[in-house]
Amino acid sequence: MSRNNITRIVMLVAGAALLGTATASVVAAPIKIDAAVAPVPAAEGDGRIVEQRPCDFPFDSYASWLSFIHDRQARGGDAFDEPAFRAAYPASAFHALVGGREVECWQITYLSGGLKVAGYVVGPRGRTAAPRPLVIFNRGGNRGFGRLVFTNLVDFARWSQEGFVVLASQYRGGPGSEGDDEFGGADVDDVMNLFGVARELGNVDMRNVFMQGVSRGGLMTYLALQRGAQVNAAAVVGGPTDLSLEADHRPEMQALYRELIPNFDADPGAALRARRVLDFADRLSAPLLILHGGADWRVDPQQALALAQRLQALQRPYELLVYAGDDHGLSRNGDDCWRRMVGWFRQHMK
Repeated sequence: MSRNNITRIVMLVAGAALLGTATASVVAAPIKIDAAVAPVPAAEGDGRIVEQRPCDFPFDSYASWLSFIHDRQARGGDAFDEPAFRAAYPASAFHALVGGREVECWQITYLSGGLKVAGYVVGPRGRTAAPRPLVIFNRGGNRGFGRLVFTNLVDFARWSQEGFVVLASQYRGGPGSEGDDEFGGADVDDVMNLFGVARELGNVDMRNVFMQGVSRGGLMTYLALQRGAQVNAAAVVGGPTDLSLEADHRPEMQALYRELIPNFDADPGAALRARRVLDFADRLSAPLLILHGGADWRVDPQQALALAQRLQALQRPYELLVYAGDDHGLSRNGDDCWRRMVGWFRQHMK
């Protein structure tokens, strides 16, 4: 087995054996694309943009944004690591987004399963002779919790500064969207139908499509790959791979599953098995970059390690990095995490 096929990077928390044993509508498209091989929408109209408008920004200066974040953290009793935040969300990305000269940002509504679903498209301003690579970003949380906010847009602007277009969905049941959140059920269609959205955009290179998922968005990424999402590579931060283990680790999750997953009480085991990534790891053909915090209390890092071990056995291309002592959102190492994702995607460009 060649090192070119599989790379493992593991940073363990000191003293912890993590491995165990071993708002007006605009019709014009914001950013047009060549034909490409991508999942075909399941229903007529799916993946079609029905509304779009320029993004609204709540802050007009980087300093006012930092002040807001600092005050919010203080109210919650949380420390604010300003240097780490500045590194992960630099002033240059803020100004590129808010200034509007380098980056354009659009709020969109698109069709998925007959529902209107909200999302965003962010990309470099202006046309180029060469089409732009695409990142499909899958958010975490559920319904309104973990929704896409201004911080995400600054992150997307940073990707745009690197030449990428970013597409992201609020999912059904999320802010501005119709329908109900199913936590990895029919809402996976909302991710798959972003390929159709991409067909309506301009100057996007569908030969170079990548996917990034954070937390629950990691699960959505794995499920999309299982469904045949054709991407060059994917990156997952803090993603769960076994919801049963997640409920053991955090018992309150059982109530969330019951509330969101259709017919959960009729057969909880079947509902969770359908979302158990280890059971369909053999269908994860895209090279995977798996990033996790060693002190993540939301999703136990053992879940990332278990998937890495399964991919190792399958001889699938992946890279694993566990940041010792870091949290669910990798707040200490956000900049390093982002740089690794950019490098991973560039490594797998055609």
